[in-house]
Amino acid sequence: MMQPVFDAASFVAFDLGRGTIHSAGSEQLALVPIDVLTALEPGEHVNAAARAWGGNHGRRLSASQGDALQNIGMDVLAEHLCGTMAALGLGSLSIEIHHSALMFRLRSNSEVPFPEAGDALRSGFLAGYLKSLGQYGFEVIPLVRQGDETLFWAGNPEAVPRVRQWIEEGVDPITAVRRLCERSDKC
Repeated sequence: MMQPVFDAASFVAFDLGRGTIHSAGSEQLALVPIDVLTALEPGEHVNAAARAWGGNHGRRLSASQGDALQNIGMDVLAEHLCGTMAALGLGSLSIEIHHSALMFRLRSNSEVPFPEAGDALRSGFLAGYLKSLGQYGFEVIPLVRQGDETLFWAGNPEAVPRVRQWIEEGVDPITAVRRLCERSDKC
């Protein structure tokens, strides 16, 4: 029987004597209400910290897969990334492919939807995670928000400004990504 890629049972350890929480990779964590995330100001500092955080978790998948990382399928990536996002309280994640575009649908599944200010945190986390799995960089941007659900797109850093420009010009976000994919192999 194959070992699961993500093991939620050992993901978080509480040390009540010290008043600390650690992830399986000895990363110190803190439990904070979702409302606290509304105080985050999107910017380079949040983006850099979130990318580093995501990168740490992506490297765990890399370490567990070793040389086989180059041949992992979407199922292995989805199991690890979706489990990680859920265990960190960042939402219930599903991975979707629209044409050749990689999309992430995050649901908060709670009474309190994940705040828009937290999209910068989740975008950076996903970008750092993906970057840690290979030599190519990714930019991840929120495209559509409906209630407790946000759809993110992971794209080539060179292509993201073009999609952002189309969106600013009034093009529907999904249509903008589709347009990019139809015109370029750098979706």
